[in-house]
Amino acid sequence: MGYVGVGSGAFSLIDGVRTSNEKDICKYTDGINENKNIKSFHEHLQINQFASETVIMALRLRQGISNADFYKRFGYKIEDQFGEQINSLSKDGLISYKGERLKLTEKGLFVADTVMTEFI
Repeated sequence: MGYVGVGSGAFSLIDGVRTSNEKDICKYTDGINENKNIKSFHEHLQINQFASETVIMALRLRQGISNADFYKRFGYKIEDQFGEQINSLSKDGLISYKGERLKLTEKGLFVADTVMTEFI
């Protein structure tokens, strides 16, 4: 699960590499017009960072993420890395996780950004 950011200062995450476009709008548009590289930053994420980004992005979707998809991508279960967060957030009624799918509850939708920070 990756994403592409479009525009000045936008971030992208593709194949475990996070990049950002030039923030200065003039440099960004000049770079586009001159067919130059407009990336101002890139980093290769460690597997646990990539897993964290994946969970955070998936929680933005109503369906969340399945443990099977997570396991296919990372080779371990969601709770192996995020067990404490899952237990705490489940007790608070903010996420639903029954071993198959991790997603926000109706209550969690209202504080989604706060919930997602627990997975950083």
